[in-house]
Amino acid sequence: MSEGGDQQPAYAPLDEALQASITELLDKVIDQFNRNELSFAAALRRAGDIIRGAVVNVQGVSEASIDALFENFTQQLEDTRRTNDAIDKNGGRMREKSPAGGPQNRGSSSPSPPPDDRRLGRGHGAPGPGGGPPSDDGDFGGHGGGRDGFPFPRAGKRARSPGDEGEGIARRAFNADLVPFGPPADGAVGSFRGNVYVQQSPFAAFLHSTLRLKLNYLSDTTSSLNLLACDLNAPSFPNSLWKDVLCNKYVDFAKVFAAVYATHGESRETISKHGDMELLLEKTSSRSSRPITSHAEWAIAWQSYKRAVSFAYPHRESELAAYESHITELFISISHAAGSVILYDSAVRVHAASRNDVYLGDFDAYKGIHLRYINRPSGGSTSSGGSARKASNLESRIGGVASGSGGGRSSARGPTTATTGTSAPTASRLLTPSSTVLPKPRSDPVQSTRSLGPPLVGPRLNRGFLWEEDPFLDSYVTPLATWTETAQPVPSPPLSVLNDPIANTTLASHPHLFAVVTPINIKNFESSLSSHPNQPYVQSVIRGLREGFWPYIDGDLDRPLIRDHPERDLEPAHLAFAKEQRDEERALHRFSPSFPELLPGMINVPVHVVPKPHSNKFRLVVDHSSGNFSPNSFIPKHDVHVKLDTVRDLLRNMLTHRRRFGKKPVWIFKSDVSQAYRRLPVHPLAQLRQVVTIDGDRSVDRCVNFGGRGSGTVFCSFMSLVVWIAVKMHAIEGLLAYMDDNFGFDDSEELEYYQPYNSYYPPKQAALLRLWDFLGIPHDKPKQEYGRSLDVTGLEVDSVNLTLRLNDDKRIDLVDAVFMFISENAPFRQRRLVDWERMLGWMNWALSVAPLLRPALSPGWDKIRGKTQRNARIYLNAAVKRDFAWFADSFREWDGLHVADARLWAPQDADLTVFCDASLSGLGFWCPQRHQGFAGALSAAPADTAAPETIFWHEAICVLRALAWAVRLPSPPRRLAIYTDNLNTVQIFNSFKAYNAYNDILLLAARLLLQSRVDLRVVHVPGVENGVADGLSRGLLDVAYALHPGLKIYHLEPATWLHLGTAAC
Repeated sequence: MSEGGDQQPAYAPLDEALQASITELLDKVIDQFNRNELSFAAALRRAGDIIRGAVVNVQGVSEASIDALFENFTQQLEDTRRTNDAIDKNGGRMREKSPAGGPQNRGSSSPSPPPDDRRLGRGHGAPGPGGGPPSDDGDFGGHGGGRDGFPFPRAGKRARSPGDEGEGIARRAFNADLVPFGPPADGAVGSFRGNVYVQQSPFAAFLHSTLRLKLNYLSDTTSSLNLLACDLNAPSFPNSLWKDVLCNKYVDFAKVFAAVYATHGESRETISKHGDMELLLEKTSSRSSRPITSHAEWAIAWQSYKRAVSFAYPHRESELAAYESHITELFISISHAAGSVILYDSAVRVHAASRNDVYLGDFDAYKGIHLRYINRPSGGSTSSGGSARKASNLESRIGGVASGSGGGRSSARGPTTATTGTSAPTASRLLTPSSTVLPKPRSDPVQSTRSLGPPLVGPRLNRGFLWEEDPFLDSYVTPLATWTETAQPVPSPPLSVLNDPIANTTLASHPHLFAVVTPINIKNFESSLSSHPNQPYVQSVIRGLREGFWPYIDGDLDRPLIRDHPERDLEPAHLAFAKEQRDEERALHRFSPSFPELLPGMINVPVHVVPKPHSNKFRLVVDHSSGNFSPNSFIPKHDVHVKLDTVRDLLRNMLTHRRRFGKKPVWIFKSDVSQAYRRLPVHPLAQLRQVVTIDGDRSVDRCVNFGGRGSGTVFCSFMSLVVWIAVKMHAIEGLLAYMDDNFGFDDSEELEYYQPYNSYYPPKQAALLRLWDFLGIPHDKPKQEYGRSLDVTGLEVDSVNLTLRLNDDKRIDLVDAVFMFISENAPFRQRRLVDWERMLGWMNWALSVAPLLRPALSPGWDKIRGKTQRNARIYLNAAVKRDFAWFADSFREWDGLHVADARLWAPQDADLTVFCDASLSGLGFWCPQRHQGFAGALSAAPADTAAPETIFWHEAICVLRALAWAVRLPSPPRRLAIYTDNLNTVQIFNSFKAYNAYNDILLLAARLLLQSRVDLRVVHVPGVENGVADGLSRGLLDVAYALHPGLKIYHLEPATWLHLGTAAC
């Protein structure tokens, strides 16, 4: 109870004995501080540890009691420091009067130090900076030889000015109550800013915890960093960025990412010293920053950043997890625009670092940034008034671009003669406006189109064989190697399988049948991956090499105890090869010795022999999918997937090289691992499930084999790390891998000698072969190829002309096969279903380099749709013969995909833009750049076009006629964008896939595009933004003129179906 009344204290008193013990320990801390053995900050930390340690196991001790103890100690320590400071300032003599509010209960108990051993922590009477008297910096002073603060939020003091030095004038105390800012009080729900009451954020308590820690770190960042540097549990993070983390500042992920792959640590060298200030020179041989360009790279930097922030601010783990999920969802949903997400993340973190009231899990706090980088709005909105006010921003902005060379627009009338660029009779102009006041050009004719669709996504028919034209993409991509840095570990056998008593009994009783066999040098492999950022994944692969890989079988204990699939009958040549293969496998210890009968837990899987592609050799295939309870039936399909590199990635890297070095010649190389799958072992528990019987002779297959659903994923888990080693540790830039094929390019002018093959190879390829030797990966000389032009994954890449095509032999073989398929030699003009499937599959493969030929396959797919009897005969009809013959003729002359022209581009980058629309009364299209419009009546729709789909037919015909007009211009555009408000039309031109009569439209479009080499994009535009074309299609020409003054409108003669493509509209 206090003296002035009966008010109870805010906290319960501690036990007297416990309080006496704590006081005794705290007295020792103050004595150590008096003897200059502890700095002020260290004394505070020691006291906090004593108090917390003493009451940790005591029941009923409140936080208020702990705070009261600490506050009392802090006051005593402050009084002691003030007393000692006064002694130092008076030449070792005690002041007559202690500082205001500073009772000397502790300081007076200690004897005053003699004048030659003064109390100041800089040293015995050490002068302050500039040769003045010893410094007195209050809470941020130099006691103990360092800049000491204290680990709890407290108001600081005014820094002493140089004029105060040595004058014996007491400093003016800092009054925090006069400051109009600062951290909010505990429990506050809001605060006043002037006369305005500001409601506190719902995350205020969370933010307050962050600010308390931040203020603590800011009080003494040097001591904080020193403690951090000596902490055993501190996560790996660049030393130069820890201060930014502690101070809750923005952290540059480019620097974090660079540090992940740094090969040399940071070092500093003092180059000059001025008093207490040192001028340091940072020295490092690694790159100081490495730009983030992908989701995988961002994830690597983020994980490092998250660990550091969570270590300094433990309560922020949930906040960081929520923000990570938010960014990851953006990467997934707009994977085509990873750069925008990366910029958005940087902007959000810059915004959060500049404020104290931003909680990263509160997405509404930065929705403006989201709108700026992710959801870019269109340039404006349309009015709800009359039709004349429905002019779209898109139309008006594109209309602001003058035709010709792209200069400014003239206010004069458009051309007085109609120019359709077709072989049809010249169209007559229907109407000329009385005035031709053209709209003023807008300052940004591009921005408004960005909201019409995701940027830089090409049509589906191109199958990804389009490349971004970005001058900032100056690094090579290695998707498979990068994938390893975020991949999940490969699985071990499930516990239910590991604890299966039947299987374990069989393994224990017949150990000679089971073994882990691999030629891989596991020690060298593991040492090469010591710096890999995803060690859980690395260790799981190394475990697979040592113990055998588990092929993703997801628990199959409900299967029969023994499963013996009958042996298949093999023709003599195949049987002889199978027996030869069995003997070779036994010699390499990959097959077990022979044994007579299946043991409990075993599955006998049938085998068969298939020819290797483009070879007269055979391959032994183990059928893991045969019958009930097959091993593959227990492997979920979604578990077996991996990111494979493709020829698209190779060409992307070659484009990057050409951008950086011009047309410097390069070698394309390809190296193949010998007997790839067979080099990796499977777990003994999996070996039980792949017993092989050949001619009555049983063996346990100990290695990964062809036929297992998980075999490809297992092999890629290993090969992906080999590629990572090659790229990251051996500087083989741009190396890619598709299963066991490694490929890339090298611009070296000289070849390098590789002694084991007594041959010369490009330096990168020679380095790769030496790495494989180091890792114990077998390879054969015939499969190590290079050249200026080379087949990669079945397609020929020409580095000189930068083209992708089928080589001449393959192209001619396909053309001959197509003509043979549709020839009159077919019995009764019929082919078996299996022959149809093979031919269509072969032709479909060729579409990778000739995508515009896709409509020619549609009649064939229509013929076999729904049929399952492989030997059933199917008629060749006239449509199939016509379209297949056109495919063969076109493909015979096709010179391949020209990579330099196959670019991703946005609609606003088109050389020419056309807007189309159709109604039930007519159709129309117009070109803003040329100020020309066309309107006409509808053509008759085919009989197989249902009434509800009729408008779809006319919309597609309108796009086709616009295309025919554009490609017949005197100077056809290289890039053509056609806008339509019909989504079905957009879809069929995007995929070049349609049925019945609609496929004929695509066939004619393909012919026009092949002849003209025009690059077409058909894009959707909302109907309200397609006002001019809508007016033309309905015959409302005055509306069209009102929306685009200066428009010249021409009449379109009705065209019959037979005239399309020949009369060119």
